Amino acid sequence: MTEFTEGSRLGEESLSPIQVWQLEIINDILSNGLRPSAELLENSRQGLTSKTTKSIYIHTCLIEKIKGRFGITDWKRVETDLKKKLYGDLWSIFPVIAERADYSVANVSELPTETLEERFLNSLLVVFGAWPSLGVSASGENYWYDPDGNEIIDRQRPSIKGPISPNIFLKVFLPDQVKRRFEEHIINPLNILLVGVPLKKAVVFGGSGVAHRRELVVPDYESEIFRLLKVTRTPLAIHGVRLPIRDDEKFKSK
Repeated sequence: MTEFTEGSRLGEESLSPIQVWQLEIINDILSNGLRPSAELLENSRQGLTSKTTKSIYIHTCLIEKIKGRFGITDWKRVETDLKKKLYGDLWSIFPVIAERADYSVANVSELPTETLEERFLNSLLVVFGAWPSLGVSASGENYWYDPDGNEIIDRQRPSIKGPISPNIFLKVFLPDQVKRRFEEHIINPLNILLVGVPLKKAVVFGGSGVAHRRELVVPDYESEIFRLLKVTRTPLAIHGVRLPIRDDEKFKSK
């Protein structure tokens, strides 16, 4: 299993340069929300982007209760859908977290286990409430809209014109080690609930369009999302955020 490098708690000045960069990203998200890659680059903010560096959209996954017979929630189908959106598709949360500007999401499954696990374990997941549907199409499908009122084409993986305000965040999940590393340095003006999660093994890259199924160590965002979905009435939208590791120094803005 990939190990974390723990930062000192004596003060931010004693954190490593990579840990300071991680902290900058966490604090910016908690204070200013999620920003698309085009805005990050334009404002020289220190996010990690994919090969699509000029997008004005923030890509999310929609997690919702699925009704079975007699209108009762089919939790087995919900679990299967959640796993697919976290691990199994080309554009699932963890494959995208592993992507970098020099290595597309279609190829990340070929990376060494140590690299993939270090990238997964240095991440966070933002959960926010999905906005309500505002109409029904001729085919009976709901229309869904982003916060600016633009119709969302792909309801299961909404691409939202950013930024997304932290005011609508429900929770932010981080690996336990990351939360402990920074808990004395985090600036959280809206008191967004930060939840540390343990690690688990999961099969990643299991869907179509990827070369390899890999059992890898990941933060257990799955259990926390499932638990939250059971006590909420509306669907949840989730977005994964990359936190840099040492190999990412080459991507840092000057």
